[in-house]
This record gives sequence, C-alpha cells and structure tokens, in this order.
Amino acid sequence: MPQSWVDINVGGDTMEAYLAQPEATDPVPAVVVIQEIWGVNSHI
Repeated sequence: MPQSWVDINVGGDTMEAYLAQPEATDPVPAVVVIQEIWGVNSHI
C-alpha cells in the first residue's frame, strides 16, 4: 500500500498529514483519524 506524508493548505497555514491509500482503482472504504491537541488518547 503506497503511503507518504503530505502537506495540506488550510486557511493560509500548512498542515502535515499521513496518507496511505490502496492501489485499487475501484471505490474503496476509507478511514479518517483525527487526533486532538494532546494526541490520541482514550477519549477519542
């Protein structure tokens, strides 16, 4: 599975994100994980 770090422009700032995507050409399900300011914890 190809994976990389990408930069996303958001409101004039840049946010770094980790992107992993299958090589499939058909539509596939997705998982989006967003952490809060203190990182991933039991709350999320």
